[in-house]
Amino acid sequence: NLTRYYKFDITEPALDLMIDANRYSGKSYVSLLEDILSRNDDKIEYRIDEEAKVIFIWPKNQIEKF
Repeated sequence: NLTRYYKFDITEPALDLMIDANRYSGKSYVSLLEDILSRNDDKIEYRIDEEAKVIFIWPKNQIEKF
């Protein structure tokens, strides 16, 4: 369970991430994360700032938004 917000910097390509023998980097890495995060949308909220290359994640019941 999340108790605070988390910030992930996605400025570096995830070239070392291997899933099903496919390589994910840049936009496809963000798409993968977005898919994973959306499966938990009953517990968390998130915002992807592609321009700043940052992903914010916070508990659904948290009042402050990012």
